[in-house]
Amino acid sequence: MRLKKLNTSGYRLLPYKCQKIGFIVLLATIAFTLCYANLFFPKLENIDIIRKINFNVTLISLFVIILSENRHEDELTHLIRLRSLSLAFFYGALFVIFSPYWHLLFDGKFEYQIKGEEVIFGMFGMYFFFYYLDKKGR
Repeated sequence: MRLKKLNTSGYRLLPYKCQKIGFIVLLATIAFTLCYANLFFPKLENIDIIRKINFNVTLISLFVIILSENRHEDELTHLIRLRSLSLAFFYGALFVIFSPYWHLLFDGKFEYQIKGEEVIFGMFGMYFFFYYLDKKGR
């Protein structure tokens, strides 16, 4: 009797090639950010639009890197990925909850507009921090 191997993870990741593409796009956006700040567009009027597009492309590339498989993916890597995602979500929730109190303490204003980009970028940063910290201790 043949046993069928079941996918117990419940989700599918992007192929490893997408992670490489995500890193290339991330490096391109970082290089573009460093170049346009001083060299190419010093006096451009619509620089805010270019910054917004560049930041959104950076977030998309980070998202593709997160959703891509590693070269050697196993059950422990899935566990590390799940733990890192949950800690990143926990960080995002704490950031949204405690930011107004932080600004009340130091700025004297309770009203603080939290931008979604700040939260997402912080969550991605925390994900990478915890993911590579756990992978290194493996």
